[in-house]
Amino acid sequence: MSKYHKKNGETDRIIESALLKLMESRDLNKISMNELAAMANINRVTIYRHFNDKWTIIEQIESKFFTALKKPHQQMLDQLALKSDNGIEYLTNFLQVFKDNLTTIRILTSSHGDLSFSAKLMNHLLKMEGL
Repeated sequence: MSKYHKKNGETDRIIESALLKLMESRDLNKISMNELAAMANINRVTIYRHFNDKWTIIEQIESKFFTALKKPHQQMLDQLALKSDNGIEYLTNFLQVFKDNLTTIRILTSSHGDLSFSAKLMNHLLKMEGL
């Protein structure tokens, strides 16, 4: 990975983290890009170089979570298909993604978060299971 991509990714993480921090106490609809820039300790223009708006930031946060679920979910399904005795290990790995992202999930599902996230999560899980 090039130095530019690494720095770009780090800036994305700083912006995402700042938005989630603000959302712990404020409604997403009421958070301004100026407030976000101040919380992230970066210039507002920098945010716009990375994201179109705060909704794009939320979409990326959610997308990263859903992407993190894919690999352990597939491993779990593969082990179930094999009727392996170590299926519990793969279920634990799948559930670990939820544990690792518990704060993010809590914020996104709160009254300050993305009101559609709960439905997105349920739809994603159902789609993963092919229901």
